[in-house]
Amino acid sequence: MARRGGFWRRVRRTGRRVRRLGAWQVLAGALAALTVACAAIVLTSPRHSGPPPNDGLTRVFLEDVGHAPTAQQRAAEPWLLPLDQQLTVDADKLLDAGLVTSVRITSDGRPVVDVGQAPSADDVSRPLEPVSDEADGARYTVALSVAEPADLASLRRRRDVLQVLVVTLIVLAGGGLWVSRRRHAEQERISLVDPLTGVGNRRQLQRLAARSLRDPAGGQRHTLLLVDLDDFKQLNDRHGHAHGDAALRRLAAALQEAVRPGDHVVRLGGDEFAVLLQDVPGAPDDGVLLGEVLRRVRRQLPDLGLSGGGATWPRDAVDLAGLTAAADRAMYADKRRRRQTLDIRTANAPTR
Repeated sequence: MARRGGFWRRVRRTGRRVRRLGAWQVLAGALAALTVACAAIVLTSPRHSGPPPNDGLTRVFLEDVGHAPTAQQRAAEPWLLPLDQQLTVDADKLLDAGLVTSVRITSDGRPVVDVGQAPSADDVSRPLEPVSDEADGARYTVALSVAEPADLASLRRRRDVLQVLVVTLIVLAGGGLWVSRRRHAEQERISLVDPLTGVGNRRQLQRLAARSLRDPAGGQRHTLLLVDLDDFKQLNDRHGHAHGDAALRRLAAALQEAVRPGDHVVRLGGDEFAVLLQDVPGAPDDGVLLGEVLRRVRRQLPDLGLSGGGATWPRDAVDLAGLTAAADRAMYADKRRRRQTLDIRTANAPTR
């Protein structure tokens, strides 16, 4: 009873370990097991090296009949062989086929070759030497005894199992490759998305800039708009981080609704967002577009204060770093201007 209890404890422990394995580890284990099974079948299958023994064999008799070419035929068709050479070729073909236990060649009923007990090429070709051109046009017969292993059915079963294992191995490997590519594509997509707001992240902006900001002389213009919330730290301290996270999600959604379909919204970090507006018109229309985007966002978020500023490529900068710095300066200028306006309004407000 103690031994039985110990056995089941080991089984449960092994089951827990298997459950902790990842999908790729299980797939790798299955592929390794199938590979070992295929190798075992191949290594344990009997091989034919030379003539087989007489024990455990099933004999199959084959016979072929032909005519030796005449001298006139060989003169007209030089590629035709005389009888002795033709018989040598036939015998060599039979021996090359393997599993030949005996060869018998007759010419017009006269035995020319009669070799048994695992013949070799020398055994077959030596008796053919006396055959001369006197046998021109003679009818000859080539008979051979081919031996097949008695366990041929077992060998065929091994072959069928091996084919199934190889197909399964290929299917698993192909499925693993497909899953790997799908997982890689999913991980790549996740790596470009901000988990809090669902918009792109800084890495996606870098990738977009590498694709868009390449040829300053090409005539295209792209504008980078930076937006952040005013007094976001105080918002978090006063209402909690959950309220701050909700404000960031609202800002991300408002930006996505305010921009055109081909533009991209990303979160750079904290409360700072960037919008890459592609193929914008030249000055001063690019400023009008920026102002329109900010007005749309502020209409959707009347309870949140936000500042924004932009810079256009290649007019203000020729790379992403320069474009970000220029847009950042414009955003903080907007923030100072809005604060001054707010201070003036507060100072001019009537006192009670």
